[in-house]
Amino acid sequence: MKMMIAYMTMCLIFGTTFLTIKIGLEGGMPPFFFAGSRFFLAGVMMLFLLRGAKTLKQLTRQQVKEIALGGVGLTGIQFAAVYWAAQYLPSGTVAILAGTSPIFTSLLAMWTGQQKRSLHLMIGIVLGFFGTYLIATGTSHETSTGEQELADLGIGLILFVKFLYAFALTRFQKHTRSVPTMTSNGLQMTAGGFFLLLLSLCFEQVTPSAYSPAAFGALIYLIVIGSVVGYSIFYWLLRVTNTVFPTTWTFVSPVIAMCVGALYMNEKITFAMGLGAVTVISSVVLLNREGLGGNSKRLQTDTIKGDR
Repeated sequence: MKMMIAYMTMCLIFGTTFLTIKIGLEGGMPPFFFAGSRFFLAGVMMLFLLRGAKTLKQLTRQQVKEIALGGVGLTGIQFAAVYWAAQYLPSGTVAILAGTSPIFTSLLAMWTGQQKRSLHLMIGIVLGFFGTYLIATGTSHETSTGEQELADLGIGLILFVKFLYAFALTRFQKHTRSVPTMTSNGLQMTAGGFFLLLLSLCFEQVTPSAYSPAAFGALIYLIVIGSVVGYSIFYWLLRVTNTVFPTTWTFVSPVIAMCVGALYMNEKITFAMGLGAVTVISSVVLLNREGLGGNSKRLQTDTIKGDR
């Protein structure tokens, strides 16, 4: 019972992060500053509050360098695009698009010969792209004419950085497999957050006095609940269950994100968007079939890096 409550809580936390991002953005917080503050502070808290820093001395300079580069690619560039696009797209749409990483990682793995071609992988990739098309076309009908081009750009930007994410993840995994996950994620978030704050310094005007209390509340929620508490539950579930069960939140949380966006932000869910969401989630499940069937290492590693 305790395990299931923890699992449901984790899914709810990760499923509400995109709604919280939308609240912060609508409260006036610039996207790069918002994302950078979240990940930098969350990374520091993971290293020192959750004791991820206790193994820092064991890392080589090369490992630290690779983790920092991974932070720029896996966290910095990825969430720069996600937070920027979230200004013009429904939070549920962003959540589904942000969960398309397995589609691109599987495509890249087959392309480079790291994974053998199989029927279920080919079907999964086709379903993934078809579902993404449905979401994109469904969202276009729910966006005002003045913001249509920006919304389309946001969709394209998220998908493009997800493709880059697949390349960065391959390199990141190769050099950091032996690094404890808490340490790796803490350093990755800190480096990515620092990169995002540099982007904000270059391109945004940061005026905290102009931000609403809701925006600051959203930032605190994302740091404390969305990152520290969410990850703590995730790692606890890894210890008391197995390496597969906790990672299945990726199949549940996007649905939660669409539902809470509709309930609390009055975001409309068209038939095409709903069908596209089901198709994309089915694609992710199909692409992770080997992990769910027992080969859990790849599923766990891909998921821990996160798309929230």
